[in-house]
Amino acid sequence: WVGALEATGAFPDTCEKEPPSTLMWARVLLAQYYDSCGDTAAALSQLDMAIGHTPTCLDLYLFKARVYKHAGHASAAARWMEEARKMDLADRYLNTKATRYLLRADCVPEAEATIALFTKDG
Repeated sequence: WVGALEATGAFPDTCEKEPPSTLMWARVLLAQYYDSCGDTAAALSQLDMAIGHTPTCLDLYLFKARVYKHAGHASAAARWMEEARKMDLADRYLNTKATRYLLRADCVPEAEATIALFTKDG
């Protein structure tokens, strides 16, 4: 699919042009496949191309953090999850995920500061 989308802008056996974001999401699907097969380098390569295509899509950073987590690189995973969190500072889900990734990477002071952003005194 990725090859056909790159070459023609359409899926195989169709003439209908797809929106540009379709290539990005096809790369994400391919990256998830590579990640499930344990091919971290190929997964990261696909995600890097997707991020190059649409750098404002924070889901791509979440996927990249997950790939690093699956590969056992907790500090890199935390760094990419923190990048995603910084893209939407009002998102409690991203804040919680970033905190969990920071704790996994043994960055306790940073995790405490991150989770404190959404806690109330008293």
